[in-house]
Amino acid sequence: MDNHSSQVSRTHRENNLNPTVQLMTITPEMAGQWLETNDSNRNVRERLVEKIVGAIQRGEWQINGDTVRFDENDRLRDGQHRLLAIYRSGCSVQSFVAWGISRDAQVTMDTGAKRSLADVLRLRNESLVTELAAALRLYWRYEQGTLRYFKIEPTYEELLTLLEDCPGLRKSVQQSQPIKKFRMSPAVAAVSHFLFSTLDEEEADSFFDRLADGSDLTQDNPIRRLREWLISTPSSKRNYSQAHILALYIKAWNAHIKGEGLRTLRWRVGGSNPEAFPTPLDPNEF
Repeated sequence: MDNHSSQVSRTHRENNLNPTVQLMTITPEMAGQWLETNDSNRNVRERLVEKIVGAIQRGEWQINGDTVRFDENDRLRDGQHRLLAIYRSGCSVQSFVAWGISRDAQVTMDTGAKRSLADVLRLRNESLVTELAAALRLYWRYEQGTLRYFKIEPTYEELLTLLEDCPGLRKSVQQSQPIKKFRMSPAVAAVSHFLFSTLDEEEADSFFDRLADGSDLTQDNPIRRLREWLISTPSSKRNYSQAHILALYIKAWNAHIKGEGLRTLRWRVGGSNPEAFPTPLDPNEF
């Protein structure tokens, strides 16, 4: 701990727990030194550390009032994940640091309700915030190629940037609302509509209108096959992954675009001959 920090903490002891908070620039070296005083804390969650490292390195770190906290004996009581991320990122960041917090107060730290992405979207006056948040997370995973296997969750900043880059997701969430009655992942329906609409918005709207309505669909029509699968999948088997459901949406779309009928709609993911994840076809190329 540097001389200034030591002087501040000594003052707290002399004043019998008179805590103060100051804004400091925390270097990776300081973070490493402070972590050495961490003798009683939660187990480190590596995914969280990696998430914060990414946010720091992308320049997303913001001063939001959260503090790194030390007790009356200069021992770290809160902030180990942030400090580990600063140390590993190799970048200095600004943060508030609290000194002289009672060790007994550690039990009350981080017990409040975390603000969800839906809460953040609501503060920005977005509509259908729960559905939009779920669609953003799923589309982010699709873009990252981590639909089936993923370790790191996106930061809120990444998802808000994604919304700025892909404003059509708002309409896709609205357009997919009638599909909610099938109770098979509204987020997948929204992302499917968005993927299709980036290729042909009018055709995507028509596909989803017919999927919701179900009228004038021949027996082997791929839209009908998808609709039947969404309706008839037993509740006991509703554990299909989002990746699996999205693959079926795309396969139905592709058959529809090619004008092909479907006897069955399925995506083989196991066995000796698994299918690759499908790519939506562009109607303008057919």
